[in-house]
Amino acid sequence: VTLTLTMPALSDAERIARREVQIIAREDARRAKIDAIKVEKARKARERDTEAQALQTKKQIEEGERARRQEVAEKRERSIAAREAARQKDAAHAGERTGRQDKHASKYSKKSVLLLKEVFDEYDGDGYGTISLNEMRQSLIQKKEDKARAALQSKDLAVRQAAAGIDIADVVEPLFRTLDRDGDGEISFPELLAVLFPLATHTEMETMLSWVKKGPQGPNELPLTMSEEQLSELRAIFDIFDTDGSGALTLPELQAALASCGMTRGEIRDLFESADVDQRDGHLDFCEFVSMMTESEFL
Repeated sequence: VTLTLTMPALSDAERIARREVQIIAREDARRAKIDAIKVEKARKARERDTEAQALQTKKQIEEGERARRQEVAEKRERSIAAREAARQKDAAHAGERTGRQDKHASKYSKKSVLLLKEVFDEYDGDGYGTISLNEMRQSLIQKKEDKARAALQSKDLAVRQAAAGIDIADVVEPLFRTLDRDGDGEISFPELLAVLFPLATHTEMETMLSWVKKGPQGPNELPLTMSEEQLSELRAIFDIFDTDGSGALTLPELQAALASCGMTRGEIRDLFESADVDQRDGHLDFCEFVSMMTESEFL
C-alpha cells in the first residue's frame, strides 16, 4: 500500500509573502556584510594612522638625535679650535719671550701616541712598518682564540657571554678598508694616526711621527714647547732632588723624592730606566729629567 502525501497548494498571497521574507533576509545579510566591511576598513585605517603616526614620531626622534649629535660634534670642533688657537697664541708669546719658535707642539699626548705605536707594532708581524690584511686577520684571530680560552676558564658569566658575542675579528675586512686610507693594501702608522686624530694639523702629525722615530733623543735636547719660566721651575725641582749636588739624579735620589707621590719603588725604577736614554748610565741629567716629567704627565 503506497501512501501519497499531498501538500496543500500555496495561494498567491502566501507565495508573495514568503518571497518578501526571503528578500528581506537577503537584504539584511547584505547590509550586515557591508557594515562588517566598513568596520574592518575603519579598523585598518586606524591602524594605518597609528603606524603613520608612530613612523612620524620615530622620524622626528631620529632627526632630533641627528641634530643633537651634529650640534655636539660642531661644539666639540669649535672647542678644539678655540683651545688650539689659545695654545698657539700662548706658544707664540712664549716664543717671543724666549726667542725660540714652537715647532714641535701638539695637543695630543705623547704617551698616548707611543702606546698606540706599541699596539701597531704588535700587529706588524714582519716588522716592515706596515700592517697587511693577513697580518691583521691573523693577529685578531689569535686574540679572539686567546679570549675564548680565557673565557672557558672563567667563572664570570659576563666574561663568557662577551667571548661568545661578535668579535672585532669578525669584521676585519671592513675595519682594514677603513684604516687603509690610500687603498694600497697596507696600513701605515701615519694612516692610523690620521684616522684616530682626524683634527691633527700637518705640523702635529709631523710631531707625533717624530715621537715614534727609532733612536733616542740627544742627551742635551730640551723640549722646545717649554717656556723659560717652566724650565726654571723644573731646574729648581731638579736641584732639590739632587741631594748630593752632583748635577745628576741617581735612582735612590729619585725614589726618595717621589716616595710621597704614592708611587712604588718598582714604578719609580721603571720611570727612571725609561728616562735614562743617555747610554743607560744610571744617572738622569737635567734634559732627561725634563723629558721624564713632561712625558709622565707630572706637569
